[in-house]
Amino acid sequence: MPEPSDTLRQIAARGRRVHANMMENLESQKSISGNVSTGVDILDFFFDLSGSKRRATRLGKAVARDSALKRQRQLERESETWASQVKDHLSQISELRRGLTRKGNSSHLTRGFMRSQQFVKPTTKLAHGITFLEALSERRLVWNEDIPDILIEPRRQKEKELDKTDARRFTAPAIVDENSLTTLLSGHPSELEAVLGAFAVYKARTPDSGRQALSSCRNAIENLVKKLSGEANWSRGLEKLVPSETRRRTVRQAYSFLSAYGTHGIASPSNADVELGMRMTVAIVQSLLEWEVQLTE
Repeated sequence: MPEPSDTLRQIAARGRRVHANMMENLESQKSISGNVSTGVDILDFFFDLSGSKRRATRLGKAVARDSALKRQRQLERESETWASQVKDHLSQISELRRGLTRKGNSSHLTRGFMRSQQFVKPTTKLAHGITFLEALSERRLVWNEDIPDILIEPRRQKEKELDKTDARRFTAPAIVDENSLTTLLSGHPSELEAVLGAFAVYKARTPDSGRQALSSCRNAIENLVKKLSGEANWSRGLEKLVPSETRRRTVRQAYSFLSAYGTHGIASPSNADVELGMRMTVAIVQSLLEWEVQLTE
């Protein structure tokens, strides 16, 4: 499933196309009289309309205006359909911020969009709706169905207690041998860099290193799926690369875990969460490469 922000950008782009068509049609209506008169003059030059010239001009203008009005009504209906689609999508997403509950805050986003629609002119209403969507897409958004996985109770106190009783420090071999990983991903340098970077940033133990490490792992899996499948959308690429629904579900669950504790995490993940996420990443990467070989055989 694409990120909510990507989905909103695509919808905003569709709205911009409708808006451009509406503005073009309005401009064409302004030039109807001149265009029709010119056309009639040309016909008169070649065919000598005589007394019918004025009647032909009136008829031509009436036909042109009727066509333009029909086109405008069609575009206004497209604008209304677009607004309905926006409300449908907003009902499925929430803004990721403190105080988020399992119910999400879709209603707040929908109300914001509806405020942008309080204009009479269809073109103005559409323009403000597009601006609202584009601004919203820059915020941290999440699908409502993923909220239960994202609502993680902070465990910082537990981490402190564990650190007092366990002086063990993370080292890369505790997760995987770096030489083996380098060999495994020798043909995929950017994904190798992402995974090794996750190990390095976690080892540094900065305040946000756990979330950064899991975000890097998530990106490695997503990019590897896209590269192996040749698909720009990672979800479609996974379906192409992995025929088995059971195996795809396993990859998606790992991806969801890395999103919930990393990219979309609210609380800092524990050491155990981070190390579990990195072990899953290595296992998923190895499996993806094996499935890719089977697919090409």
